[in-house]
Amino acid sequence: MRFADGGVGAGFNLQFAVSTASHVIVGVRETDRRNDAGFVGSMVEQLEGRYGTRPARLLADTRYATRQDLLALGGKGVEVYMPPPSVRRTATAASVRSRERRRASEPAALQDWRARMASEAGQAVYRRRPSVEAVNGMVKQRGLGRLSVRGLVKVRAVALLHAQP
Repeated sequence: MRFADGGVGAGFNLQFAVSTASHVIVGVRETDRRNDAGFVGSMVEQLEGRYGTRPARLLADTRYATRQDLLALGGKGVEVYMPPPSVRRTATAASVRSRERRRASEPAALQDWRARMASEAGQAVYRRRPSVEAVNGMVKQRGLGRLSVRGLVKVRAVALLHAQP
């Protein structure tokens, strides 16, 4: 894994799927990639396999779901609440117009997602996201930090032990 300081070493990235109502970890995903973009589909599949149903609503960190994920989940009826990337302050008027033209011809699932996140109701749903970060903090307080194991199988075992209430 490449780290922020430019170095490369053994490292792992953990994602938890959390119920915002009960603060229970319902899914665990581990990887040795630094960037976790594109893993939302496999997390939804894991939840669907484990519980026999897919979530109707998904709160995700910025850029956790890719464009392809948003299209696939939109086709399955899953509402994704993830803030769209912000417009750069240095964007020119021409680039903003070009972006708006491209967005006008986007598939319906992406347009629905953008409209949902621009609405007050969508913002109200996304405000529940910090409760997920609270669960991450609780897991870290229970000792999940630097792992003393190597390999994705062992990392998954440690993550699952920490996911138990």
